[in-house]
Amino acid sequence: MKIISLVVFLITFLSLWLFTVNSVNASGVYTITTGIPNTPVPYKGAIFLTTDLNLNYQTGDNIWLSSQADGTGSTIVDDAIEIIVTRPNGTTARFNHSYPTYCGDLVRYFPPYNLTNLFLPGQNQVRVRLYDICGGRQFSGPIYLVNISPGPTPFLDLPWDYQGKGLSFEQIAFDPNSWFDHKYPMQNFSCCDGPITAYTGKTINKPYRSHNGYDYGWRHGVVLNTSVLAAASGWATFVSWQNSGGAGNIIKIDHENGYQTWYEHLSGTNLFINNEEGRIYVNKGQKIGEVGMTGNTTGPHIHFSVFKDTDGDGHSVTDPLGWEGVSPDPWPADKGGALSFNLFTARARPQSASIPTTGGSLNTDQLDVSVPIGASNQQFNLVFKNGPFESISNFVTSVVPSFFLNAVNSLGQNVTQFSKPVQISYDYSDADLSNVNEDSLKLYSFNEETNEWDSIPTILDKINKIALGETLHFSQFALMGDIKDLIAPETEIIISGEKGQDNWYRSDVSVELGGRDNGGGIGLLYTLYTTNGNDWFEYQEPLVFTEEGRHTITYQSFDKAENTEERKTIEFHIDTTPPEAKIFIDPNILDLVVEGIDENLATIGETGNPATNKKDDAIYTISDLAGNTLKLDVRDRDKENRDSFKIYSLQYNDSSSVIQPDNDFNVDYQTKKDKSNVKEQKFEVKREVQIRIKYDPKRNQSEITTRETGEEKLKEVKDGLILLQLKTNQGNLEYSY
Repeated sequence: MKIISLVVFLITFLSLWLFTVNSVNASGVYTITTGIPNTPVPYKGAIFLTTDLNLNYQTGDNIWLSSQADGTGSTIVDDAIEIIVTRPNGTTARFNHSYPTYCGDLVRYFPPYNLTNLFLPGQNQVRVRLYDICGGRQFSGPIYLVNISPGPTPFLDLPWDYQGKGLSFEQIAFDPNSWFDHKYPMQNFSCCDGPITAYTGKTINKPYRSHNGYDYGWRHGVVLNTSVLAAASGWATFVSWQNSGGAGNIIKIDHENGYQTWYEHLSGTNLFINNEEGRIYVNKGQKIGEVGMTGNTTGPHIHFSVFKDTDGDGHSVTDPLGWEGVSPDPWPADKGGALSFNLFTARARPQSASIPTTGGSLNTDQLDVSVPIGASNQQFNLVFKNGPFESISNFVTSVVPSFFLNAVNSLGQNVTQFSKPVQISYDYSDADLSNVNEDSLKLYSFNEETNEWDSIPTILDKINKIALGETLHFSQFALMGDIKDLIAPETEIIISGEKGQDNWYRSDVSVELGGRDNGGGIGLLYTLYTTNGNDWFEYQEPLVFTEEGRHTITYQSFDKAENTEERKTIEFHIDTTPPEAKIFIDPNILDLVVEGIDENLATIGETGNPATNKKDDAIYTISDLAGNTLKLDVRDRDKENRDSFKIYSLQYNDSSSVIQPDNDFNVDYQTKKDKSNVKEQKFEVKREVQIRIKYDPKRNQSEITTRETGEEKLKEVKDGLILLQLKTNQGNLEYSY
């Protein structure tokens, strides 16, 4: 009975240890040896390894002796280990352990051991010796001293109402759109390339390298304008998209416990705080904004980051899922970043069951593991925990969180093989199968030797939504199936309006965005658009533009399989204002010149005048790029001995012609018609001179007279030959010079 009780105690101890390491972090790993091969000992009692270490111990740390760098795993030495610690105050403490109880006995594994009582706060000098006792052979497995820092109490929730969407924490946290990269966070690698190092310690080919947080999107119940909630209480501050360096509108919350959370790419509407000056207190679960697409984004999502204030500025990023890799976390170890701990309150702890040699089972809400009698000749502790959604390729993906099964015997050793198949039954009734072919679902196990996923023969009960399989070894498992829809939707653009050249319109413009999914797709989610490059809206009805000027629409369609159309932009111009005209006699060519006045002038055309059929009468048509026109009806043109003409009417676009008061534009010459002989230019309306310009070639001066209060009065004298011009202005004729 004592032996059985001891075994049960050891298994229970190891189970509790496994639970404990899930909430702590190996903040310091000190290598004693990575292993020494089995060789003859030179003499009995020989010391065959001496290692000196400097260990900085802080109050609250836990120092463990183990065979793995995360503080787990039983050590083994033939024959003994001695650890001598010289403390900061000069005192010493010792630890000795002999792996065989006495010479002739078996060399036994030693479970992970807590050596914390040997240390005092500050720098401790550690000498470790491995030595022989019995003679014969010497060897050692890997041995580490691991400094385990206690983790903070979890205090965060996910920042939106995912439960209201019928989703669980595991469905979201283990399947983000983009992962926190433990190897290169904030290292400014190009966006969206893999691979990344996830919280599990595995390198996975998922987006995206250098990412310093988690992205959540459509499959997590996050769409445009979804309410974003405070993950915990604290003081909120705001950074506008103009000042965030591509992160869009940001709200930061200081939780007054050394941690900050950041919420990026928020919409510009309904912000809890929108002033970059000051701060406002917010309660956990309170709405702080809405999902947007401000900054550099490929679609609506929440970018959620957590920062640990390690140096007073609050800017050391950390992973709220923690670190569960066997090796030390590269982010703090190699780059000096903050340690990562699980900070989510909703995250489930691992579950375990003690399995005797007569068999047993472990049962969770989704998983049943049944170990038959005789599957193993030793009692072990079976531990289950959820893991990330996995994928084999772009075509095969998880429908539920993967899961880890681990069997540990009383010596802390993994039980890797079973003599009889262990049955695994997974209830996938909560899985989203909208984009996965249910008939293709299979259980897979991860093969650590080949680094590949191996399929397990799987029986599907589609009525009860149960996947049943068998395995002879434990590892990571996943239920995966074939993806149905991998084709992005498309958007058809219809622009309506009175069109001119290229993308110019002379009327109000209506734009329809016809998003549609492919024929075999699972449906369009929505089409989004922006007209200013920052604020995005869901398209619901034709967009009507009435203001003159340049307009741009950037648009993008999304389907329910999270396929995303490439972002596209259209540009058009509205110009509803017809051009005006400038009319004068050019002395260099001694002929009538008509010039258009318009920022977007296109062409000026001249045709005969059908109203008079006179040789030199003409219709001048001025057109801009939008197709707006001004037609000048020029009559009584005389260009033989003098230059004269009348403007009979003006017509803008298709409106009625504006008949002009009787007018005459005349240029008289001294003798023959020549630039040097210009004598007088004048413009008359109803036979009254409105302006007269007389030119004196000897003095090279122009005398300008205008009509004021019914009389001609000298206005000014200017050097040179000053040209008289007419300009149209909204149906009127005006003179200038």
